[in-house]
Amino acid sequence: MDRIEQVFGMALSFLVVLTIVVVIHELGHFITAKLLKIRAEVFSMGFGKRIFGFKWGDTDYRLSAIPLGGYVRLSGEQNEDAKGQPDEFLSHPRWQRIFVYAMGPVMNVILAVGLFSIAYMIGVEEPAYREQPPLIGYVEKDSPAQKAGMRIGDLVVEIEGRKVATWNDVEMAISTSPDKEMGIAVEREHTRVPVSIVTTSKTRYSIGYAGFTPRFPTRIQSVSNGMPADRAGLQKGDVIVSIDSRPVTTFQEVSALIRAHPGIEMAFGIRRGADLLEKRITPKNEKGIGVIGISPAQDTVMRSYPFPRAIGEGGKQCWELSTLVFQVLRKYFQREMPISNLSGPLDIAAISYSIARTGLSEFLSFLAAISLQLGIINLLPIPVLDGGHIFLLGIESAARRDLSLRIKERILQFGFALIILLMGFVLINDIVKFLPESLYKYVPWHN
Repeated sequence: MDRIEQVFGMALSFLVVLTIVVVIHELGHFITAKLLKIRAEVFSMGFGKRIFGFKWGDTDYRLSAIPLGGYVRLSGEQNEDAKGQPDEFLSHPRWQRIFVYAMGPVMNVILAVGLFSIAYMIGVEEPAYREQPPLIGYVEKDSPAQKAGMRIGDLVVEIEGRKVATWNDVEMAISTSPDKEMGIAVEREHTRVPVSIVTTSKTRYSIGYAGFTPRFPTRIQSVSNGMPADRAGLQKGDVIVSIDSRPVTTFQEVSALIRAHPGIEMAFGIRRGADLLEKRITPKNEKGIGVIGISPAQDTVMRSYPFPRAIGEGGKQCWELSTLVFQVLRKYFQREMPISNLSGPLDIAAISYSIARTGLSEFLSFLAAISLQLGIINLLPIPVLDGGHIFLLGIESAARRDLSLRIKERILQFGFALIILLMGFVLINDIVKFLPESLYKYVPWHN
């Protein structure tokens, strides 16, 4: 039953996300066309067979059978449909057609700013450490950071020639650079020390990993039901002070010791209020890694602002996320990030369902991020996308004449084939992420 509920929740979350961001995108095209007196024949939520709707003016507003976004059909948008009427799309000047194409992505950006702003008015809870200076509190054994000579107490000040001021800056730089040699500058005892580190990749999403983190305390935030920690009686708020008589001061130490002892009983020293307790726990063996089912407590900050400030923060968040999207796109084109990092509909469905369960502000922020990325990607000069149409119209404007119909057809056919191949790849890529390790290791682009 839980599995069915999860699948239903993922499907519903994905449809909500897709419908909102696509319909708002199409609304941008629709409103602009209306303002420019271009006749819109259909405005549809969904695709396929018309279920019901109504006609108002020249437009059929409808709900269609396949609930995957929506579309707008403008009169005379295709050459074969154009009859030379003044209210047809192709009868309007190129700059107006560019404006119609551009307003879809622009509406996605406006939606993103609005959703981020609403989230900040509701209140967004974030880990406090992410806005703190990147002072290293733990270096994992045999990690790239330890091999590079990084130490506890180092302050990271620069990565690849760019200054970093917070842990958020550091995590973004490292996570988007898997399997790459990186130049890092740290401040150690008031002296600037250059370090060369070769990152690795973690998880099936190929996330860059270096092995240095802030210091997380050993206080327990949550205990998973039915796991060894739960059966041993550990509780939220307990502080782990030792394991097998060895003092521990960071949650990372606790995690490393647990992971290294699957199936082996361990003695945990626990401080609960004023009491000191001992709990004997045998980590569960999960593919050779020990787990007991606990998560660390982290200090958080609630970012909640009044309306004017929230709008500013929403705009700032969109700017920072846009910068990150362009950095990631550049790394894909320069082959600095593997294509296995791409996510498709299954990943988006799983993530949207997981985030929807955490709270409204978190879901709105996720929806804003998806809308912003859709807007940015649609502006890329790829045939079939809005950016591709804008690019072709720009060429025609510069040449002061239309490209031949044959050339435009070939360009659009190429773009359509490219999009279909990309969609097919990301869907297959999503599926293989769920394969067992015995099969996953044979996937060529993950090795």
